[in-house]
Amino acid sequence: MKGLSHFVSALAAATFIPGVITQSAETQSLILLLAGVCGVLPDWLDFKFARYFEPAEVHLEPTALNFNAPALAEQTARAIERAYTEQRPIAVQFYSAQLAPDRWRRYTVQFAPATNEVVIRPGPIINSGGFALAEVGQPGEVGRAPVGPQLSYTYDGEMRVETMEGPSFEFRREGDEVEVSFLAWHRRWSHSLVLAAVCGLACGAVWGETAGWVAAVAFATHVLEDQLGHLGSNLWWPFTARRGAGLKLMHSGDPLPNFVTVLISCGLMLYNMNRFASPSLYDGNLFLLWGVALPAFAGLVMYAAGKHPPQRLEAWRGQEALEEAEETEVN
Repeated sequence: MKGLSHFVSALAAATFIPGVITQSAETQSLILLLAGVCGVLPDWLDFKFARYFEPAEVHLEPTALNFNAPALAEQTARAIERAYTEQRPIAVQFYSAQLAPDRWRRYTVQFAPATNEVVIRPGPIINSGGFALAEVGQPGEVGRAPVGPQLSYTYDGEMRVETMEGPSFEFRREGDEVEVSFLAWHRRWSHSLVLAAVCGLACGAVWGETAGWVAAVAFATHVLEDQLGHLGSNLWWPFTARRGAGLKLMHSGDPLPNFVTVLISCGLMLYNMNRFASPSLYDGNLFLLWGVALPAFAGLVMYAAGKHPPQRLEAWRGQEALEEAEETEVN
């Protein structure tokens, strides 16, 4: 989900913890701000911290002016073969091809298991808004490099590299194949329910028991919400080492689920505030029906009716991770 959705839903979850509403109202406590911070903390840990402790071994930095797609494809294929022969993970980082402060060469990266090759396809010159410019010129030769070991990659589409830092991939030997993982460092240890408990214990030791519960619940809310998507999380790190599969119900950029999440969260916060108001401002049960349950049901029906057609899993995983990275970089 988007950062705003995580932030607001963490606030809503915190209002169910006894004492949070009254503490915020009577002592002007910032405990709800702690909930919001912990609600966005997992992604912040990944994109501002974890990524730098798992650096890529191979860095591919093309130039926009003399874009050499065949050379990029060949370097990628050799990294895949090294992962197979050396029997160890090898990560490759692609970078955007910048020509000027507001000029980039768009290109795509594709791993094709059917033909067992890496395909790098150069595209047009674009500006920072992603719009192709008139001075496109000839994009250049498409790069194709065959790979020795069989590729294991569930998406046969292309991953686009535009104006921001490009994607990273990890190649890992699994039996007689090489598995291609997108952003292998994302949601590896930061999206863990165990870490949520540790966060709660730490905050509780510093600011008291209520703050500890708020931090743990807010952190866990983010982790569990991300399980609704396709990328998945490593829920039980450090007891498990790899990401598990998500529930594949949505992806981070779906506007309707994000909107409904914010709407329901605001409704739940108003409901909990009313519980502690004296006298109550409205009938809480009726408010839950009309202010929370009905909008949630309408949102689910609308989403199900307009849901995207089935796509390969890695396509959604890639889109989900790129949207989170893009949002975190901007913020």
